[in-house]
Amino acid sequence: MSRDEKFVIEEKMDVSFPAPRLPAAQNASKNGGHAEHNASSNGEGGLDAILPFVHSFRRHWLAASALGSLCAVIASLVVWVVMPARFTATAFLQISLSDESLLGQNRTYVNEQEFTIRKSTQLGIIQSPFVLLRALGRDEIKSLPVVKEQADPLAWLTGKISVSFPNKAEIMQVSLTTDGAKQSADIVTAVVEEYYQEVVERERKKKENQLSKLQTVYGEKDNELRKKRNELKSLAENLGAAESETLNLKQRLVLEELTTFRQEWVRSQSDLGRLKNELAAQKALLAAAQNMTPTPTECQQYAANDPKLKLLAEDIAYQEMNQQSAKDVIAPGTKSTFANQAMSQSNRTVEQYNRRLGEIAEEIVSKRTADVQKDIDRLEAAIAGSEGQSDQMQKAVRQLSDLANKFGTVSIDVEMKRSDIKNTEIALTEIANEQEKLKVDLRAPSRVSILQPAEPPQSESGRTARMMLALLSGIASFCLPVAFIVWVDSTARRVNSAKDVSNKMDIPVLGTVPRLPAQVMKNKGSAKKKYQSWQFRLTESVDGIAARILRRGETDQRRVIMVSSAKTGEGKTTIAAQLAMSLARAKRKTLLIDFDLRQPSFDGIFGLERSPGVCEVLRGECETNDVVQTSPLENLFLMTAGCWDRFTSACLSNSAPIALFKEVREDYDFIIVDTGPILPIADTRFVSQYVDSVVLSVFRDVSQAEYVREACDILEAFGVRSIEAVVTGVNEKIDRRQLGYIRPQVTA
Repeated sequence: MSRDEKFVIEEKMDVSFPAPRLPAAQNASKNGGHAEHNASSNGEGGLDAILPFVHSFRRHWLAASALGSLCAVIASLVVWVVMPARFTATAFLQISLSDESLLGQNRTYVNEQEFTIRKSTQLGIIQSPFVLLRALGRDEIKSLPVVKEQADPLAWLTGKISVSFPNKAEIMQVSLTTDGAKQSADIVTAVVEEYYQEVVERERKKKENQLSKLQTVYGEKDNELRKKRNELKSLAENLGAAESETLNLKQRLVLEELTTFRQEWVRSQSDLGRLKNELAAQKALLAAAQNMTPTPTECQQYAANDPKLKLLAEDIAYQEMNQQSAKDVIAPGTKSTFANQAMSQSNRTVEQYNRRLGEIAEEIVSKRTADVQKDIDRLEAAIAGSEGQSDQMQKAVRQLSDLANKFGTVSIDVEMKRSDIKNTEIALTEIANEQEKLKVDLRAPSRVSILQPAEPPQSESGRTARMMLALLSGIASFCLPVAFIVWVDSTARRVNSAKDVSNKMDIPVLGTVPRLPAQVMKNKGSAKKKYQSWQFRLTESVDGIAARILRRGETDQRRVIMVSSAKTGEGKTTIAAQLAMSLARAKRKTLLIDFDLRQPSFDGIFGLERSPGVCEVLRGECETNDVVQTSPLENLFLMTAGCWDRFTSACLSNSAPIALFKEVREDYDFIIVDTGPILPIADTRFVSQYVDSVVLSVFRDVSQAEYVREACDILEAFGVRSIEAVVTGVNEKIDRRQLGYIRPQVTA
């Protein structure tokens, strides 16, 4: 039992404390009407769904608010510090869509697709790693703090810089936001300048390189033209009429020799093909010979010339003669060792003969394969020689053919030289024209121009968003722990009011008992009105519950009341003691039995001896009247728990409690039985079979609905017909006009 419960009982036992109370009938009417009102009032469905969370917040509002406020302050400060002041620097460039030329020939991008491609190209160039790296490579940019603190400056700048064409115009906007005004402008300026150099200077250098290449090509072509003219002049001087006849004669001799070699080469190719066919046939014959079984005729012919086979045949004939002689000499049916030996020798000789025949067959195949292999080797050697001769003839034919072609082309070289000279002159003219055009284009204005360079911004950008983000993060950080605490508490489904017990758990409520504030409990016995008001409110609440018990005791003979709870720490001992004292003050002979055998408390509260008590009566060691003890309050008697052991629990499960309850029913008007909690132990379940009614102590904000309902199910399973509840901790507001009926009236 908790210290608070012990104090409440001790406070009630203080005989010096005045204990005014209303008539029992009036208390019963008042509390009964209140309970019925709670049982009949129903809220709306939406409100019922929200109320558990409201009560969870009510229980933990101080801790949740403190934790939420702390998290909100920390989160807001962190966001404000992590998100420093931001400054955005912007530069504007004009990207002309037309190619300006001094010759007056302009090409304008009127096609929308070309317009989009042009802008995308410029966006790609200014955001390219080449341009950004060159900008970051500048000394004044590398020394900036925002660049130094980046692990990968290129990736950072690629993600931070913003380039766009507002309103689809020819104006390019380049922006960058950092925590410094000057460094934002410096980085944007560096990027724009590197882009300008990349585009403008690149185009200029490109044209200059083209012009340089054209000049080089022009010089090469000019030298080539002069060389060709000299070759043409030399060729014209060397070719005369006599020289032409000599050239024709040599050409005829070469053609005749070429014809002869071609014929020989064709013939060698034919012989080579024939030899390859024979080789293929021999290889096929070799494969067939390896898998072909010799014919009987071949085997007989080979065997006739085999001396070993001849000797084996003679031995077989000789042994057959010996066997025949033995048969003539030995009588039929007589066993002879000599005959058996002759028979065995003959069989071995026959096996050797057959084995030799198999070897002869293998020798025939081997000899046949060797003969074919010799032919194959011969053909391969002939093919190798023929191929070498063919290659030499082919080489000679190729050389003669090249020579003949050379003689044929010399006659037309003059015309070709003249044609080459003409084409070279045309190319030189075109190259000269392109050179002049490039020289003019180099003086034309660029399509890219800087309209407005980047300047350090004078004011912070996004300050409002920064403040809003810090505020939102603070609100979120406040709500999250509060919501988490409320959610965790709501999952426990604690009892929030008497209405939860009567309506949701369908358990009749006898009444409610207020929970005294800690300050009131520290100042017990104080004469101050605010403390006395709380103490009398507790008295009136208990008296109201006792009034209903008195009424039912008279009508339904419910005189044995068991007070218990689903789990520990729910105020059952306080309720039991307060009810017993209230009944005693109502002039009813009341017995308070401590059946919480494992954790008894009444002996310490009332200053009594624990033993002998209930345990000794159950074990048959004492009589019931011997363990009943008196209390300072008139009409209130107590029976302590005694010394518990395992045998006592066994006695509870048999008929031992029957005699105890039968005897006390005869001697007392009411018996209040304080038992242990229902769910943890089985003792209370056995005791519930011998009582008239069970009063469950339900502690607001402590008891959980599922455990209370489970306890009711267990009691119903043990045959308890009447289960009611007393809700502790419901501090109802009382109007000032009602305090006069509750406070004691002090008379002079």
